[in-house]
Amino acid sequence: MSDFYQTGVISTFHKLGVLNLDKLEAELIWHSQDRPIALVLPSLFSEIEGEALNLIIKELKEVRYIAEVVVTLGPCSREEFQQARDFFSVLPQKTTLIWNNGEKVSDVYRDIEEARLPLGE
Repeated sequence: MSDFYQTGVISTFHKLGVLNLDKLEAELIWHSQDRPIALVLPSLFSEIEGEALNLIIKELKEVRYIAEVVVTLGPCSREEFQQARDFFSVLPQKTTLIWNNGEKVSDVYRDIEEARLPLGE
């Protein structure tokens, strides 16, 4: 499977040569039976009203090999976070939203900084 690269538990797909989508999806369905596949989807609240994210959601509704979708939601208010939860609730996969500037994640960032561990950029 030349379009596939994995180090540890994170895999990356590269477009190397001619893509046979049917074959690739069949392989993903087969592999997902033993090793469930999750998609990490970074998103901004502003993208919810855009065409691109709506098309992504439409496609994800049809994908059989993804067991879980983890959405990392950029800065937004509590009300916007709730709207995002409603927006992503249409997905058939188990869906988890991470509110990047929410109280719980902010507490984790604070603990990391207090431990003087580098957060990166």
